[in-house]
Amino acid sequence: MILDKIREKGESMAVLEGMDRLQYIIDEAKSVAPLGAEHKTEENKIRGCISNLWVTGKVLDNGTMQYQHDADSHMTKGTAKVILDIVNGEPKNEVSKLTLESFQA
Repeated sequence: MILDKIREKGESMAVLEGMDRLQYIIDEAKSVAPLGAEHKTEENKIRGCISNLWVTGKVLDNGTMQYQHDADSHMTKGTAKVILDIVNGEPKNEVSKLTLESFQA
């Protein structure tokens, strides 16, 4: 279940402190494949981020979600990757029910 994945990721990251947590996020960012310019549109831009963040998503034939993203900063890109790794491959009906509170411990 998706909420279990969120909880497990939170628990695994809780042991990281200070520079270790920052380094983890930066390392995650380095593994993100860049989006093409055709996806870096205003429609795909996430508002409210300090740096530019673009996210695209689609529903696969099996009803699961597939997201891709890119950002100007490593911190934004890495943080988005942590979240999107949780929701990628999950059923669209479960992803659609997530709220900000779903990610708070």
